[in-house]
Amino acid sequence: MNTLTDEKIRSYLKYSGDIALTVYKTTDSTNLRAKEAALMGTPSLSVFAAESQSAGRGRLGRSFYSPTDTGLYMTMLIRVKPGALLNLATIYAGTAVSKAIEGCCGLQTKLKWVNDVFVRGKKVCGILAEAVTGKNGIEAIVIGIGVNVKTPQGGFPDEIKDIAGALDTDVSRAELCAAITDELIILSELDFYPEALEYYRARNLLLGMDVEYTLSGQKSHGIVFGIDDAGALLIQKENGDTCALSYGEATIGSKNVKHA
Repeated sequence: MNTLTDEKIRSYLKYSGDIALTVYKTTDSTNLRAKEAALMGTPSLSVFAAESQSAGRGRLGRSFYSPTDTGLYMTMLIRVKPGALLNLATIYAGTAVSKAIEGCCGLQTKLKWVNDVFVRGKKVCGILAEAVTGKNGIEAIVIGIGVNVKTPQGGFPDEIKDIAGALDTDVSRAELCAAITDELIILSELDFYPEALEYYRARNLLLGMDVEYTLSGQKSHGIVFGIDDAGALLIQKENGDTCALSYGEATIGSKNVKHA
C-alpha cells in the first residue's frame, strides 16, 4: 500500500491556504498529538496523520484497531467558539468523511449516530471528537478519524470481524486524507453550515430502526425518528413518549420496523 507522506497528501489537497501537516510512520494516538499541539498554541486546521497507531482510541473509552499499512488515522485541530457541541462536531466530521468517500471512492455511505460511517453494511470509519479546554472553556476541538482503507491480511480480529469492513478501492490513503481534510476545512470555514446536518440526516442509518439505548442508567428500546438541531438522536419509546439521546450509544435491535 502507498506510503503516507506530507508531500503526497499535499499533492491531492484542493485547499489553497496554508495548513500545518504532521505525518507519522506510527504514533500512539493522533488525537493525543493534536491535543498536545492545541495546548501549545498550534493554529486551527492543523492536521496530524499516521500510518498506524499503538494506542488508538474510540468513543466510550474503547480502543480503536489501527494496523499498519491498511488504515488511515488522522486528526484535525479546529479552534472553535466557546460552548461548541461535541455531538455536532462528530456529526460534521461524519458528513465530511462521507462526502470524501463518496466523492473520491464512488461508494455509497450511511452514517450511524453518532460516530460511525458504513459502506456495504459494514463499519469502515470511526470518529472521536474531543474538547481541549483552556482558561475560557473549550478553545479547540480535535476530530480524530480512523478509516479502514483496505482489509488487513488475514481479516479483522474476531471481536470486530462481524461489523468491520473496508473501502477496498484503489484510492490511496494520501488522496483520502486530502479529501477529508478539504471537506473538514469547508465545514469549519463556513462555521459548520446547517446543510451538513441535513446531509447527515439524509444518510441516517438508524432512521426507522428499533434500537436499544441507555438513558439515565436504564436500558430501553425505541424507534429512531430523527436527529435534532443539537445533534441528539430522537427516539419514540415503547410507551409512545419521545426522548432525545444526546450522549451514549444506540444499538440496532431485532425488530427493525419503520417508524410510521
